[in-house]
Amino acid sequence: MSFKRRFLYIAQKYLRLPAVTGNRELVELFVKTLDSAFQDALNSRLSIQETLKVDAQGRSHIKDPHDLEHIVQKSVDLVSGKTIAQALKHTIRT
Repeated sequence: MSFKRRFLYIAQKYLRLPAVTGNRELVELFVKTLDSAFQDALNSRLSIQETLKVDAQGRSHIKDPHDLEHIVQKSVDLVSGKTIAQALKHTIRT
């Protein structure tokens, strides 16, 4: 939990305008700090993949499927031993 607080504190500083980095880079950095087995568990829980979006002008671009706070919260849920059903129930309430 202390790592979560420190990481999010620093990440919010980097995201303030003028932003030093973006959400995608911070998510990648956060996931890379985790143990490889934990990364696999988190990836299977979240199914982290890039998604293709098309804007009003018909141009396609890659959109992040999750934001940093979502990834961190799901990591905490995984560490705390919440089941998928409990995690989904928590997600629906918030």
